[in-house]
Amino acid sequence: MKKILFSIAASLFLSGCSSLLYYPTQMEYYQIKDLPYQIEEMKFPDSSGHQIHAWYFHAQNPKAKILFFHGNAQNLTAHFLMLAWLVDNNYDLMIFDYPGYGKSTGSPTPESTVKSGVSTLEKMSTIKPDLPLFVYGQSLGGQIMQKSLHLYDKKNYRAVFIEASFTSYRSVARSVAAKNWATWILQPIAWLLMNDSWASDPGFISPTPVYVMHGDRDEVVGIEQGQHVFQKANEPKHWKVFAGGAHSNSYFIKNNFYRQYLLESLDAELKKK
Repeated sequence: MKKILFSIAASLFLSGCSSLLYYPTQMEYYQIKDLPYQIEEMKFPDSSGHQIHAWYFHAQNPKAKILFFHGNAQNLTAHFLMLAWLVDNNYDLMIFDYPGYGKSTGSPTPESTVKSGVSTLEKMSTIKPDLPLFVYGQSLGGQIMQKSLHLYDKKNYRAVFIEASFTSYRSVARSVAAKNWATWILQPIAWLLMNDSWASDPGFISPTPVYVMHGDRDEVVGIEQGQHVFQKANEPKHWKVFAGGAHSNSYFIKNNFYRQYLLESLDAELKKK
């Protein structure tokens, strides 16, 4: 009986980790022709030869550009909604898909997602090179972004924004296991099964302003994960709790109060020399 219970618990845990890390789709949730933006569709190779699919949103009078590392599940045709409003506030926005997501070729792994991130940073540096660059990562995208920036050698970005993310795959897998009675006992196994060789934390990002944000009602990646990210980040750094924020709704609550926080933070960085 103990073996059966352990097998059931392990199965639940492993399926949970798989969904947590990668759950891509190829469905087109929105098409460019139906959107009220000037969007340039791009495909370019990463260092492994995968074709990376991206959308570049052109603002009418851009004062900076933002590269968005999106979170897990679906693909860029759904995730762009989280930050598309920035285009209306004079920020260009680029969002891309990791290998295996949407129209990007290949399969998602800790290594392939990071390599696609580094290649996209390099691609972004060639687009409107005179525009200041900001980098934004949400959830899984925040972790991929941290390692990508660690490996990216140009360091030509003004500030880094990390929302609802975590410091390592091991830490978040252990946290997920702790939330379910059936997998609680598997926390040490969760730690052992996950591989952090392609993970990173913001302490490895070159000295630059880091903004760490987390909703206090996030049931997917607990706020303690965001607190760990903030603790490991180098100065100068900023911590913001989105009161009432869940995992991906913070910019759509409180009468857009948190949108104003992001805009003010971006503008403050642009005013610095």
